[in-house]
Amino acid sequence: MALKNLKKTQKIMTCAAVAALFFASGASGVSADSQYVNDDKFYSRVDGKNVYISSDNFLYNFSGEIPGVTICGYDGKKTDLVIPEEINGRAVSAIDEGTLKDNDKITSLTLPTSVVSIGEGSFNGCDKLESVTFSGGVSVFTDVFCDCPRLKNVTFPYGVSEVNNSFRNCAALGSVKFSRSVRSLGDGSFSGCSSIEKIEWSTGLSYLGDVFDGCKMLTKIHIPKGIVTIDGAFDDCTFAEVLELPDSVLYINSGFNGCTALRTMELPNGLVYIGDAFSGCTSLENIEVPPGAELDGAFSDCPNLMIAQNPNPRNFVVITIFTGLLLCCVGYAVYKILNRPVEKR
Repeated sequence: MALKNLKKTQKIMTCAAVAALFFASGASGVSADSQYVNDDKFYSRVDGKNVYISSDNFLYNFSGEIPGVTICGYDGKKTDLVIPEEINGRAVSAIDEGTLKDNDKITSLTLPTSVVSIGEGSFNGCDKLESVTFSGGVSVFTDVFCDCPRLKNVTFPYGVSEVNNSFRNCAALGSVKFSRSVRSLGDGSFSGCSSIEKIEWSTGLSYLGDVFDGCKMLTKIHIPKGIVTIDGAFDDCTFAEVLELPDSVLYINSGFNGCTALRTMELPNGLVYIGDAFSGCTSLENIEVPPGAELDGAFSDCPNLMIAQNPNPRNFVVITIFTGLLLCCVGYAVYKILNRPVEKR
């Protein structure tokens, strides 16, 4: 009897040891995450991380870089996708790189206020995506929502500060609205968005790089107050007929090359430098360049253009002062001669 009990005890201990090894190996989905995970359902193991699946079919992991849950995929059938604010009581704080890249099902996407980080390429190439809604929790957008051919409108809420190389080649994008918190637009951000007709600007911008080139449906280009430097911003906007520049602009390094329909613009008086900025603007006929502005290949290949450049008013002031001093000296000399005492004989 004692021998039988001993064998039973050994069997129980062996099973316990095997179970421990099974769980330690990650086959059941429990790993170092187990200190946080209670009821999470294991899905797979990717790049050394355990991936879990929520009750509404969102795949997630614990990245360790940002507290909370990181969404890394979706295994459901919904097309109007709303990312949850939390899963099993833990905040959804991040979207992993490439999460829904090249997805051909979702038509709309809503991100919660809890999300503070979106990985690069996470929503690129979503062929049927028409609308996105997000909060100001994400301050920086880098390489997301590119090549989404049906995306129609984008509004950046307060809290977004940078847009870098995102939304390029969204051919159906018709309007873009920036909040005043946006401070930087990186090169290529809206390049090739050929349907953009309306831009509502941020007042926090001072520099425009290669942002809206190839936006062919713009008929009027309005540059907001506060912009100091323009560098490649609206090249090849071939339908734009009117350009409005604020007085704050000092440097136009490039920015409007190939705008073949451009006819009307007024350069600000304080402009210091114009580089190769209006090359190929074949519809330009008359332009008045502010005094003192340096031209460096600014209007090449503009066959119908007549350029007028007024003299620098500073030179006029110097000449006026010099002339006044000279007249004073001459007047004083004449006065001295006329009032010289007459010698008595």
